[in-house]
Amino acid sequence: MEPTVAHGASTTAVPEGGLHRRVLGDLQVLAQSVSGIGPSIGAAALVPLAYADAGDGAWLTVAIATVGILCVGICVSELAVRHVSAGALYTLVPKGLGPAGGVVTGAAMLLNTFVSGPFLALGVGMFFTQFLVSIGAASSSVGLTIGIDLAAVVIVTLIAYLDIRISTRMLLAIEVLSMAAITILLLVVIAKQGIVFDHRQLVLHGTTTHGMLLAIVFLVLSYGTFEGSTALGLEARRPDRGVRIALLGSVIIAGLFFVFNAYAQVLGFQGTGLAIAAQGAPLSALASHYGIAWLGDIVLLGVSFSFFGALNAWLNYIPRMVFAMGTDRVLPRVLAKAHPRTGSPYVAVLTWSVIWLGALIYIFASGASQTNAFNDFGALSGYCFTLVYLLAALAAPIYFLRQGSWNLTVTITGLIGAAVMGVEFYYSFNPMPTGPLSIFVYVFAATAIASLAGSIIAYKVAPSWLQRIGQTQEPTEDTGLPSSSSN
Repeated sequence: MEPTVAHGASTTAVPEGGLHRRVLGDLQVLAQSVSGIGPSIGAAALVPLAYADAGDGAWLTVAIATVGILCVGICVSELAVRHVSAGALYTLVPKGLGPAGGVVTGAAMLLNTFVSGPFLALGVGMFFTQFLVSIGAASSSVGLTIGIDLAAVVIVTLIAYLDIRISTRMLLAIEVLSMAAITILLLVVIAKQGIVFDHRQLVLHGTTTHGMLLAIVFLVLSYGTFEGSTALGLEARRPDRGVRIALLGSVIIAGLFFVFNAYAQVLGFQGTGLAIAAQGAPLSALASHYGIAWLGDIVLLGVSFSFFGALNAWLNYIPRMVFAMGTDRVLPRVLAKAHPRTGSPYVAVLTWSVIWLGALIYIFASGASQTNAFNDFGALSGYCFTLVYLLAALAAPIYFLRQGSWNLTVTITGLIGAAVMGVEFYYSFNPMPTGPLSIFVYVFAATAIASLAGSIIAYKVAPSWLQRIGQTQEPTEDTGLPSSSSN
């Protein structure tokens, strides 16, 4: 369908065909964002990293990072409820920053897709292998982990190929159970410690501003994919309500969970003789020390499932963004095909599944360490998320200025969100990473620069292509067309 411009509208708006309309309730849309964050993943990995820099102020650092992401979420929600689409940030950022912003956002997210899938699949394999070894069901081996990695991708592909309602229900159940197991473990630890109010943490003993800023770098990345619910705008029954609840609710839920984890884990390690900053699996270490190793095993299983849920959420999210890009004819139109029965963007789902399997096979064939690949892919994914969140925080205030309706709340939250992302970038690249990780820094920088340069060139040689960036969306009141909620 060719784009049509409504009378008096400032943007092009056409419906996206194929995806099922208005089939997801608010809770299912929330499940997409919560599972995308994967709170259990952050709880299992972020506290030692935060403590290494922020010390006893780790819990406050988590709270500050949460505020920064929440500010970005407010900005994204204000754009998302006015422009309903499957394109997520690729569609939303251009509303404020123009087509060039969409090109950079789309390029960064596409780069992200190449590494985030393998990153999450590797996480499934690493933690599920630990679980099997811990319960004595298997011995640790590279072959076992590889098999789990590949199986995880195949299974989530089958799920994503089916009706979106199936996967969102499953995602929510997985994450709730995992978070419950971690919470129970930490409550038992606090009870055994016999202390609730930790004076050292409450007075931020030994914490420095510089250390807290360094710790924010790791914490912001823990919220990656919180905006995934915006890709379900077409399928949500009430996109104006459901997407806003998902964006803000997921950050608040994860933030409270992360703050509790930071406080309780630091408290739990006091007097144990164990260095929390040296723990690769702090929750398992606490469970073993306090004589509840069986609960630690359940947590390991829960974290494995959380990685699986995040992988599934990612394969719900990105194919829909790619679907929108195909509908815009920015990417090949074949990627904009949806299954006539399930309504899933099955061509994009299968394409990215093959890409992820290829990346994993390459890692295994090259003999690279899975742990190193996991860390490097996670770092590159973090750079991409930081860039698109920075652009989103700037886009929302500019959008309202361009509409002639200055919004104080969006302006303030946009500035705060952009400042937090700016701090993230500064400390990510100062000092510059060394060793193999530096390659990923150059890949990220080259992608950002090339996409910006490409949009400038397109402005001169292919303006019609550039103007299609992020323009396909459901008609809304914002475009002067009937509201999508009435469809």
